[in-house]
Amino acid sequence: MSELYTAFDLRAITEARKNLLSAQLNTIEILRVIKSYKEMRKEELNRKRDMQKKLNKLKREVDGLIKLLPKIPREKKKKEKKETKKEKKLKIDKLDQELAEIKAKLEELNKRFS
Repeated sequence: MSELYTAFDLRAITEARKNLLSAQLNTIEILRVIKSYKEMRKEELNRKRDMQKKLNKLKREVDGLIKLLPKIPREKKKKEKKETKKEKKLKIDKLDQELAEIKAKLEELNKRFS
């Protein structure tokens, strides 16, 4: 068997080395970005956990305050709603009455100046 030798051009060797170094540089940059992402994600999860704890504590406090409030029977609430409906009807009636008065005044003014 005979041995084969191939000759490499100096430019080709230099170009190959540049490509290899460039690939290594890109790999290091990617690893740096991944590490940064992992750190930020860990911080995000910690903040979410802390926020969840605070929200749960706040919910317990609000629930405790609600328990301290006096209980209002349902019947009273319904009566209050009915009263507000009656008040609304009265307000509408008053507005209709005022509207009629204004129309009458306008007609009277039109008659005077006609």
